[in-house]
Amino acid sequence: MFMEYCSPGSLFNVIGKLSQEDIGRYFDHLRSAVDYLHSRGVAHRDLKPENLLPMGEGVLKVADFDLAAVFIVDGKEVQLKGRVGTKTYMAPEVLLKASKYSAPPTDLWSCGVILFNMVTVNKPWNSANLDDSDYRR
Repeated sequence: MFMEYCSPGSLFNVIGKLSQEDIGRYFDHLRSAVDYLHSRGVAHRDLKPENLLPMGEGVLKVADFDLAAVFIVDGKEVQLKGRVGTKTYMAPEVLLKASKYSAPPTDLWSCGVILFNMVTVNKPWNSANLDDSDYRR
């Protein structure tokens, strides 16, 4: 298997070193990539800085599709189930419920957490659970 070389490694390695312009371009690429995946009926389900590869000039590529799932079957959306992904970036309906959920909003939640992380150089909460007051809010 051959892949492009990504000299900075993952987005995780450059958070805190990004200009506002870089953040905007990277987030636009992330939004566009997630929109493309969803238009093809695929949810990533583990979006986090460690799975995003900055390629220079504001280009960001999505990697690590081992938890991805198809949510459009025969032209109809199916609900997904299972607690998969990385807890900090996991949407509440995935983290707190054992029931089925709609896939696109869960990826969008992760994108929001990533944007927060890029802008503030912090995560919005210490622990993604109801014991954390920031997470509850």
